[in-house]
Amino acid sequence: MGIKDKLFSFSKVWCIVIVTILTVSYLFTSFTYANDPMQVNLAVLRGEKGTTVTVPLTVKNVPESGIYTCSFWVDFNPEIFSSVSITPGELIINPSDFYSNVNNTKGFVAMVFEAPADESRVIKNDGTMAYIKFTIADNASDGVSFLTYNLSRSAVFTIGIDEIKGILYNNGAVVIGKAAIPSVIPTSTPTATPAPTSIITPTSNFTSTLTPTPFSTPTVTSTPVPTFTEFPVIPTLPPQQVTPISTPPAGNIQVPKDIDTHWAKLYILRLISMGVVQGYPDGTIKPDNNITRAEAITALMKAIGYGPAENPQFDFADKNEIPDWVKGFLKTALDLKVVSGYEDNTFRASRNVTRQEVVIMLMKTFKFEPSDISVNSFADDEKIASWSKRYVNTACNLGIIKGYNDNTFMPDKNVTRAELFTMIAKCFEYLDR
Repeated sequence: MGIKDKLFSFSKVWCIVIVTILTVSYLFTSFTYANDPMQVNLAVLRGEKGTTVTVPLTVKNVPESGIYTCSFWVDFNPEIFSSVSITPGELIINPSDFYSNVNNTKGFVAMVFEAPADESRVIKNDGTMAYIKFTIADNASDGVSFLTYNLSRSAVFTIGIDEIKGILYNNGAVVIGKAAIPSVIPTSTPTATPAPTSIITPTSNFTSTLTPTPFSTPTVTSTPVPTFTEFPVIPTLPPQQVTPISTPPAGNIQVPKDIDTHWAKLYILRLISMGVVQGYPDGTIKPDNNITRAEAITALMKAIGYGPAENPQFDFADKNEIPDWVKGFLKTALDLKVVSGYEDNTFRASRNVTRQEVVIMLMKTFKFEPSDISVNSFADDEKIASWSKRYVNTACNLGIIKGYNDNTFMPDKNVTRAELFTMIAKCFEYLDR
């Protein structure tokens, strides 16, 4: 056999092929971590009665596109812990991007992160999102208290409205006293989405629904300029008005079928759980529909706990076009000077509300004072009307509303239902700080 035959014999060629395949396979498997699903982890820690345990909530395998907004809801046993608090972790560069809510009575802690519109603080690294401090009650027994995610209220979104799917939510636990650390932590089960025929039932605390009915839009020949009255510092209760409700209605909520992957899902769910908003009879909430003045007023009055006033009477020229379901709430809003009519003595209940109009309603509803100072300088500042500018300043300064990626505010752009619900939820988050 010649030298050439010895070098290129079948057996030697086959060996080279096998070695090559094994090498490529090894390299491929060595880098599969890049395709590992994102994880949201709660630690398992030990603590003694009367002490405080700090449980980190961490994220791992964050995708290259980063986290633009996310929300995590963690349930705990309120009988085990005497107090619970939460602070942002190292991944949160600016605390103003972080909102939280703790309910020690019902046993949950909720947190929301949202990067600014210019995407300057999008999270692209693994690390700690938040620290949750649990103070173990003095009378707690030795044992294991699990910390579990509510998956129907937890979600992570990249830029835009793209939800990151397939996330592994790893629950945590606090091991008290001499109890053994569990080898297996229970996993959370997502709440099933209701069938299309389901209806989101309003709570008994409210006597009117937010279900809109079709209207005909009045013809407008010129751009209307609403007149706004200064909001008093301390509003008085309207006549024949019930006391505001401070405690949200309890019970399970039904998730609208059209918000599963919507960017505002978590904000909408919060308002549904509070009885502020509800869906349509077909099980949807139509988040991307423009919201009318009538719908906005109803949601805002419910948000601050007011029911509809009795026997509402109006002098508007178009009073016959005001839907029955909003009349009581409209009377309340007028008494509180949250809203007013137009210069031609019309109210235009079915007219879509704009960004600058809804900002005024929001700021007056939640009693946020208008400001002459603005932390923003929008490219279209000159388009913001003088009657709304100071309210826009306040809303932007507080992070209730933001501009767009091109540094515009677009004051005359119509507001969608999801956008208003998000603004209301952010008002609550600001007040909860």
